[in-house]
Amino acid sequence: MAKSHLNTDNIIHLFMERILNRHEGKRFWVCGSGGSLLDVIEKKIPKDDIIIACNSSTYHLKNPHYAVFTDETANHSQWFLKLAKSKRTQIILLNPCIPSLKENTIYLEKDFNNWKFSKEDKKIIGGNDVIHCATHVAYMMGASEIILAGVDLKHVSATQKHAHSQKLVDGAPIGLQQTLAESTKANDTLFDGHLGQSLSGWELILGKNHIKVRTIARDTYLKIVDFISFEDACN
Repeated sequence: MAKSHLNTDNIIHLFMERILNRHEGKRFWVCGSGGSLLDVIEKKIPKDDIIIACNSSTYHLKNPHYAVFTDETANHSQWFLKLAKSKRTQIILLNPCIPSLKENTIYLEKDFNNWKFSKEDKKIIGGNDVIHCATHVAYMMGASEIILAGVDLKHVSATQKHAHSQKLVDGAPIGLQQTLAESTKANDTLFDGHLGQSLSGWELILGKNHIKVRTIARDTYLKIVDFISFEDACN
């Protein structure tokens, strides 16, 4: 893994202007690690669509166009490190403490005081989770529509929180291992404070912005987004 950070020569510094309207008019898939991700058959997604993977959705998606990360746990996670071998996927990092895996890594700054999308933005919204940030990235790239996959805001079951749970590499800090073990414990209610925080963020995003967003999740707490089946979205 590259040891470099933002101040080194082998990382290309791309500001917001460099991604602005890069895929103007394209439909985007923004993928999280919720249960509906299991409905996704990557090869069926239309070739003109743009796929953004977030966090452990990279276990399921073999060849997304982009992968977005904000959490420093990426430094010790297999779902991040495996992307070093991906020929197509371009990595977008929103945390300068995550070192680059590739020379074409894109670094963007976050603004935690803003929920309004504008093509004049110089930073990505801080949001309440990485999916919020990735949605803003899709908007800035010119998305005509955003399809959410694995963004259910509901655990898969009482014993499984994610379609594919996060795995740490050997030698990850003990504290991180303990934190991850706590975060993946069974939850009888299928809902927790983290999901509620994500839901409140969606209310802000959709209340302040005119963007077309749909979800392939049939069983979701995100009721303010229209449903479309994966099959219909691909036809």
